[in-house]
Amino acid sequence: MIKHIPSFLTILNVACGFLAICIGDLFISSMLIIACVFLDVFDGGLARALNAQSAIGKELDSLADMVSFGVAPAYLLSLMSPIDSWMAYVPPIIFLTGGALRLAIFNTLPSGKFFRGLAIPAAASFIIGIAIAYHYDSVFITGLMSKSYVYFGVAIFMAFMMLSPIEMFSAKNAKQGVSKNIFQLMALGIFILLVIFIPKHAFWINVISYILLAILDNLKRKNSLA
Repeated sequence: MIKHIPSFLTILNVACGFLAICIGDLFISSMLIIACVFLDVFDGGLARALNAQSAIGKELDSLADMVSFGVAPAYLLSLMSPIDSWMAYVPPIIFLTGGALRLAIFNTLPSGKFFRGLAIPAAASFIIGIAIAYHYDSVFITGLMSKSYVYFGVAIFMAFMMLSPIEMFSAKNAKQGVSKNIFQLMALGIFILLVIFIPKHAFWINVISYILLAILDNLKRKNSLA
């Protein structure tokens, strides 16, 4: 019975993602997607701890990710569109397509110490970060998202990062010792500071900082091998 808990959490993940789409509110839907992020992390960790990993569980997890971190944030992105024509649907489709390809590629690769490309929950966090700031009428974000090229740029950048060959560090594969986890600890520290001092911008800035730290980590490891 205990071994079925990860699957139940994954189904709950799908339900929260579906609710985020149905409600269609920038703030409430963003909170539901954040809940999906925690459920995704927790069910994966629990499955490994209980040795309950399976092919069915892996497929179910990908389907949940597609709904919660693909369709739901793509829909929220469409709600912030500054375009009144059919072109408003193009950026969400770009994001969604990038996410689908990212998940398909991830499922065909062997598990490793790093993610290749930005994980789809991180890409979704960037979109909901913008949505939260937009909801709170951030002059900076509302001003940017009023420009069609920024609206397109957000989707293209996220799709590019999800499909990029850059290796992204992951907390679940962290090594023992502070010196081996310097970038993970820096990412955690930055996020805590962002939540404390600029909470309405915390999520999207955190994703940008994570990408920059991952690039620095790549450079550090390449230099150490040279």
